[in-house]
Amino acid sequence: MNDVHRTIVFFDGECLLCNRTLLWIVRNEKSQKMVFAPLKGIQAQMLLEEYETLPDSIIVHDGMNILTKSHAILHICKEMGGIWNIVQVIMKIIPKSIRDILYDIIAKNRYAWFGTTQECLLKNGPHSNRCLD
Repeated sequence: MNDVHRTIVFFDGECLLCNRTLLWIVRNEKSQKMVFAPLKGIQAQMLLEEYETLPDSIIVHDGMNILTKSHAILHICKEMGGIWNIVQVIMKIIPKSIRDILYDIIAKNRYAWFGTTQECLLKNGPHSNRCLD
């Protein structure tokens, strides 16, 4: 699939919450058009190198734009389709500043609350073809 037409979800490969979120996405999305790459991987170095300040949790590249924090989560929900598209529309009612504060709280505490992992949980499963690095 052409890079301009696919969504790349960059994630913290050491974060257990991020890894479990990827597994949840691949089990629940309708389109199967999202692919995944760790933030410390080759794809991230190539596509994100020009950006100086990006979060270290989840970042979405939609083919043309870089989306971060709650905006990235809303885009993932939209790409998942089905009920998740409706969820993202409802979540947009909440002001972005509030959504981002909540995102930052979870991102800041994700290691303490959810733990870490040494390897990407997606790489060794049936969806390993969706991992770019």
